[in-house]
Amino acid sequence: MKPVKAVKTEMKELPQEVMVEIFLRLPVKSLLRFKCVCKHWLSLISDPNFAKHHFQRSSLNLTHKILYTLHFVAWSWDFNAPFVDHSALSRIQLPLAFVPANINWMRMVGSCRGFLLVALNDNILLNDLIIWNPSTGSCKRVPQPPTWDNKFAFLCGFGYDVSTDDYIIVQVSYKNWEAYLDDEVIIFETFSVKSNSWKIVDVHGLNCTYTNLRNDDVDTPRVGSFLNGYIHWLAWCKDGERANHGAIIAFDLNENKNGLRLHEVPLPDDFIHEYSDLGVFGGWLGLIEMNAPDQLNIRVMKEYGVKSSWVNLITVSLLNIPSDFISPMFMFLCRYGEVVGIYDGVGFVKYSDRGGELLEPPNNPHGRSRFYSTASVYTETLLSLPSNHGDQG
Repeated sequence: MKPVKAVKTEMKELPQEVMVEIFLRLPVKSLLRFKCVCKHWLSLISDPNFAKHHFQRSSLNLTHKILYTLHFVAWSWDFNAPFVDHSALSRIQLPLAFVPANINWMRMVGSCRGFLLVALNDNILLNDLIIWNPSTGSCKRVPQPPTWDNKFAFLCGFGYDVSTDDYIIVQVSYKNWEAYLDDEVIIFETFSVKSNSWKIVDVHGLNCTYTNLRNDDVDTPRVGSFLNGYIHWLAWCKDGERANHGAIIAFDLNENKNGLRLHEVPLPDDFIHEYSDLGVFGGWLGLIEMNAPDQLNIRVMKEYGVKSSWVNLITVSLLNIPSDFISPMFMFLCRYGEVVGIYDGVGFVKYSDRGGELLEPPNNPHGRSRFYSTASVYTETLLSLPSNHGDQG
């Protein structure tokens, strides 16, 4: 019997444009592995333009995830997946800067373009900050601002200035606790990733006798919502005809534009600020309103800055949610029009016009402990920060 001759076959590589289209549809975890296949794939996936296109596609498809921590263990969950699908849950490796030996406390205080802003060790001063990409593991430690000593921060935000390709951190603070109690002049500070430096901003357009930005919870700075180049906070008016009424304050991250950097976005006339918060839902600025103990309502501004464009997105009943407290601070819009939130600090709830569906925290050996206060939504990304300054993990 004659031996069978091996037949040599050549694998023809797909055209470049076809490969790119395939790769753009893959998750970041797969793309990071594919970097090791060959030099050509490494070059293609490492291209900054590819990373931008991949992020844009992920954002349009609402392929978002929730990252939360439990006793310094980070978990990522695809909240577009069914609650019964535990394959949508994966453990995320924290960078070296987060090891328990170095810190005793952490909180997510911002999310932008796949990067998370994390505060360490102190809930009020916000002097120890890290920018972290949980998809790639890279991180940058933010230097302390010059005004850090005894400062009392009550507002913070994290966003992106497309005109300069720069990531910006915003802090609003009183110089100390006594200044907070006396309601003295506040300090606006911004940090630029590109320049790796802080600066104090002279914010014209903020009348401190008219708008009170102070957060009711003095132990937790209010986290702003980033949209359209602005960071937004829900505030209260304290003087004049609108005293004790709500207001949305927007801070412009682009310092090169002419005009005021701080302005007010109109609220609907029937807005009641008790038990309410801001969010971004499907690319719209949104209001999360607890109008009654058993009802949650979300309204969105379909045309940014236009008061008449506020419309109701979803109203859901909370009657079937076994909890005395539903936090409006963590609400995220799913791909299919459902809203995911956090209930009682210990689990997830997915809302729809048909009611709520609960998910208890998986892999929790400590029972119903309150750990979701560090949760944040993010989009997987291959993007890198525009500066090489700072620590990298």
